Amino acid sequence: MPILMRMGGLALFRAPRGLIESPDSEAEDRSLIRRGMKSLPRRYVVEVQNDHIVVRVTATSYIMSYNRVTHAPWLLPSKVPSQDDHRAPMGRLEFIRNAWHLAKDKAQQLDWIV
Repeated sequence: MPILMRMGGLALFRAPRGLIESPDSEAEDRSLIRRGMKSLPRRYVVEVQNDHIVVRVTATSYIMSYNRVTHAPWLLPSKVPSQDDHRAPMGRLEFIRNAWHLAKDKAQQLDWIV
């Protein structure tokens, strides 16, 4: 996974681009199920719903929501996963880290934060 930046001993990572869901991914998944595929590829999905950004991983219980704070340059996280999901290709903490970066990138695209 490519490193975005290093801060002291902490490395910040970006989710691999291939894991970001395209608009046609759900249709592709349904097609795979019809053809008998037993497990679906896990993808990050980033959605904007009103004043919050939802990040989830398909076919897992991983989901996080980041609320826009009016007149503030940050996002307020909610729905933080409390357990690892064995169906996911990553652990809970890795998902939380990647979800934050994806939500932050989307918020910057929407000019919610700088």
